[in-house]
Amino acid sequence: MNDSERPDNENFTTIERRDEIIKILHDKSRVRVSYLSNILRVSEVTIRNDLKKLEDVGELIRAHGYALIPNKETSRESPVEEKIVINKDLKCGVAGLAASTIESGEAIILDSGSTTERLAEELEDVPLTVLTNGLNIAMCLSKSKNINIIMNGGRLRKKALSFSDGFQESQIMTYRFDKYFLGVDGLDISAGVTTFDESEAKINRLFCSISDKVIIVCDSSKFGVRKHNVICPIKNIDTIITDSGVPNEYINMCNKFGINLLISKEDRS
Repeated sequence: MNDSERPDNENFTTIERRDEIIKILHDKSRVRVSYLSNILRVSEVTIRNDLKKLEDVGELIRAHGYALIPNKETSRESPVEEKIVINKDLKCGVAGLAASTIESGEAIILDSGSTTERLAEELEDVPLTVLTNGLNIAMCLSKSKNINIIMNGGRLRKKALSFSDGFQESQIMTYRFDKYFLGVDGLDISAGVTTFDESEAKINRLFCSISDKVIIVCDSSKFGVRKHNVICPIKNIDTIITDSGVPNEYINMCNKFGINLLISKEDRS
């Protein structure tokens, strides 16, 4: 950006500078911290402080090195029936790749969600034990004669079609599973693996603790997004299965932490 495009900000107060940040975001939807620092002629530390304050009052969402304006997809939880058609082809590709990693006779956990519903649809009628907190997942798998289904029960979150607050921790710790396929609402380098609902995050953490491998299944739109409830740090994940839109910084992150990154090469309808 050249100087003619810069706002006349030499005498900006803190409030005026933050107002200018919001104006820029509404124009561009997503901008880097370094960009804001350059255009507003203040340090990146100052910009990060501004972004934190603006996020605290709901004006924006911070991602790794970015700021985003909240929109329909990021500021509220969408019902499963809406999520299932968002990035449908990408989710199908991810689900197909995830299904190929499951072996006959395994005991697995399928998290609630739209991508994991696609994964359930991909499972052939082979001997499996599946624990799920997703009503939609259980209904899908109920058609398979050789799949043993366990549900945690509890309170049904109708928007997400997921159950929470069912298992007591002492009860769930008596189980052991080979793989946990975890759907996420956000995956951010600094914030970690996040979701909308506090009770959902709690059951997610319990499922992580009883699984030999934790495998995230998500399309690339989830990278750089953070929600309010943390499930775990990214370094605790064994495998991430996603599409080719994964940002380079997350590829580097996987290399750093030794996370197995599987990228779907096929987007299927």
